[in-house]
Amino acid sequence: FGVAALALAPTRELAAQLAEQFRALGSPLGLRCLAAIGGFDSLAQAKGLARRPHVVVATPGRIATLIKNDPDLAKVFARTKFLVLDEADRVVDANFEEDLKVIFDCLPKKRQTFLFSATMSDNLRSLLELSGSKSYFFEAYEGFKTVENLKQQYIHIPPDGKELHLLYLLSKMKEDNIRSAIVFVSTCR
Repeated sequence: FGVAALALAPTRELAAQLAEQFRALGSPLGLRCLAAIGGFDSLAQAKGLARRPHVVVATPGRIATLIKNDPDLAKVFARTKFLVLDEADRVVDANFEEDLKVIFDCLPKKRQTFLFSATMSDNLRSLLELSGSKSYFFEAYEGFKTVENLKQQYIHIPPDGKELHLLYLLSKMKEDNIRSAIVFVSTCR
């Protein structure tokens, strides 16, 4: 069949996080997911793409490079049904224009495109208008938006020593007079 869904993210950290969630949620269904991001073996990623996983999560730069290096890989996207742009404002504003053109040329015209963004930039509005089809647009109610002084961080901690590292971070927060935190972990025990 080919790749059913392509999800693009502006950073490799976010793409890795998305791929991890696709794998966790899709594993009971036998879903195959490939993360195509910089910092990892591009040859292995090209081979993985040629095996036609159900979902590809990538940064625009890496997936465009893979397609440019092996034009036959473009065929795996010929029947893609869903395109997801996570943090679309950053994808559009981050000088990925050439990479997006390479990617969009491989995708079928008839597909669903999902744009997710915390902010609505002029570039994103233009992209919405350029889509040509009727687009459903949802903007979160002002009361649901994140407060301005909230500090959000994503910290990837290697498995060995994670409890010690978490203890250090929490004690550092106490020193900095930070009174509350929400910590997400992959498993509960």
